Amino acid sequence: MYVYTEIIDEVVRSIASVLSLPREDVEKLVTEPPSHVPYDLSFPVMRFKPSENALQELVRELRMNELIPDVSVDRGYLNIRFSRDKLATRVLQQIINQKERYGSWPTTDEVIVVEHTSANPVHPLHIGHGRNMAIGDSLVRILANYGYKVQSRFYINDLGRQVAVLGLGVSCLGEKAFLNKNMKSDHWFGLIYALTNQLLELKRLKSEREKSVNDTERYIELTSQIDEVVANIARLSEKSPELFEALSDCIMKMDNPESAVQLIMSEYEKGDARYKELMRRMITEVLSGFKETMSKLGVNIDYWDYESELVWSGEVDEIIHKIRKNSLYTIYKGAEALSVDKIAIDPEIRRKLRIPEGLEIPPLVIRRSDGTTLYVTRDIAYTIRKFRESNAKKVINVVAKEQLLPQAQLRLALYSLGYTQYAENLIHYVYEMVILPGTKMSGRAGTYVSLDDILKELAALSKTELYRRYGQQLSKEEIESYSQKIAVAALRYSLVNVEPDKQLVFKEEDVLNFERNSAPYLLYSYARAYNVLKKIREEELPREQANYAKLVEDETRYRLVKLLAKYPLVTKKAAEELRIEYLTSYLWRLSQEFNQWYDRDPILKEIDKELFKAKIQLLIAFTYVMKNALQLLGIEPLERL
Repeated sequence: MYVYTEIIDEVVRSIASVLSLPREDVEKLVTEPPSHVPYDLSFPVMRFKPSENALQELVRELRMNELIPDVSVDRGYLNIRFSRDKLATRVLQQIINQKERYGSWPTTDEVIVVEHTSANPVHPLHIGHGRNMAIGDSLVRILANYGYKVQSRFYINDLGRQVAVLGLGVSCLGEKAFLNKNMKSDHWFGLIYALTNQLLELKRLKSEREKSVNDTERYIELTSQIDEVVANIARLSEKSPELFEALSDCIMKMDNPESAVQLIMSEYEKGDARYKELMRRMITEVLSGFKETMSKLGVNIDYWDYESELVWSGEVDEIIHKIRKNSLYTIYKGAEALSVDKIAIDPEIRRKLRIPEGLEIPPLVIRRSDGTTLYVTRDIAYTIRKFRESNAKKVINVVAKEQLLPQAQLRLALYSLGYTQYAENLIHYVYEMVILPGTKMSGRAGTYVSLDDILKELAALSKTELYRRYGQQLSKEEIESYSQKIAVAALRYSLVNVEPDKQLVFKEEDVLNFERNSAPYLLYSYARAYNVLKKIREEELPREQANYAKLVEDETRYRLVKLLAKYPLVTKKAAEELRIEYLTSYLWRLSQEFNQWYDRDPILKEIDKELFKAKIQLLIAFTYVMKNALQLLGIEPLERL
């Protein structure tokens, strides 16, 4: 058991037992008092009107813990003061002994599945996918640190119109589509996709305009839209004029290219061998680009699941068969549907399934009139597969807020089909979109900022800043290496530092700011501590436990000790509540406390030998905790900066 969590558990247990209160209520109310109050913990005891005997019993019981020598009641609060030197002794020695294991928890056999990123394989991963990926991978690390067996999964959306549009473009190009040597594979196929989309749009708009010659207002509107599409095509074609010529020559000559898209979509879903070979080949190329980008960011996926496999295996047909036999089966707007809206009116079901208040639920359409299935129908089959294959306790889908309704319909559908446990344990981890000031993103128009481009730009800016700050201290090779690592750290940290339900405004100058809450600041704090330790000769490093009484006489040092003590509680709460921001907030505060101590309290010049030894052990403990916490966010600590 970790020292700080042991204290909290003891305090909560004692209060709950003596005052006969629910433990969960007590946990919420045991807090740190404001900084001007000279205590370590407080509880609003008089809110519950305890008897004098109960108060005396509670104070007496808490004082039995050697780490809590001082307990008093003042102004309605139960106030607790720790034994500073005993707390420091136990905490610092625990960190130094456990090293990289400090803050981790015992392993269990319980499995949690985290599905994240799951981008459509039609263009490169962009900044929106980056937020999904950073959240998903951080959750994987945090949950694994808490002892769960965690599976990461990527859902390959290879059915539907977007992939079929890319398939049309690749069909037009034939073998030339696979001979690109000048671009990363996902960028190349993203260009094919965008050009194909814009050419399809151009042909559609021209056809509509021809029919609108007698409607002046509509004709002018369509002409304006055509001009915009032509401008997009001109911009895209600059990247590869030959590609544009080949696609334009093919698509603009088609009588009905949209029917060709529908044919590809339909035949691929049926598993037609010719289309299967084409689509799988191009998707594999795009995924290889995804994997390269994800590797740069230190992200690994355990299972890559094809959406089409769910159809070909018969799992989707099985779901449709179950729906047709269900009492909620209906025809909605001419299509087969499941009336999940009828059970969504039950407040108890809404509570169990965490359906957002006020969210209106229409019937769930399961199949189009042309016989092709909708993605939510396939999601039902995929969810069942994820639970069954892994025997998971929970499945977490990291999916943007714009999918709030489909994800709610998914849980309601599972519930209505009898998969109640799956429905209740399927978590939609909601996150808001990323805003790039001055940029309007569209994969169809090819107006997106890829993660590769952002990493490249961040690395270039990092390199400039490193030369400015440390050009005389770091070699050219070190600056090159560090700039890449800082870029990854800055990107990952910025994408999880803002609470997921808030929009994230991404500005490169902010995420690389060495003086604010950013990854470079955290890395700088770690490197400062590490470099002090490097200056101490091996034989001068303290081998035995120090006397920490003098160390914790200083308020700044004591605050740092307490923060180090809290780290396991932070990792516990982050895992239990799925709150990555608990970890980022902790890292920011820990770095601030360390730098305040470092700047005002010389370490290497300390002449008191016992205090010097204690300071060094505090420094060692700080580096271990910083390193452990950074790695939970997928950030590699830098030893020099």
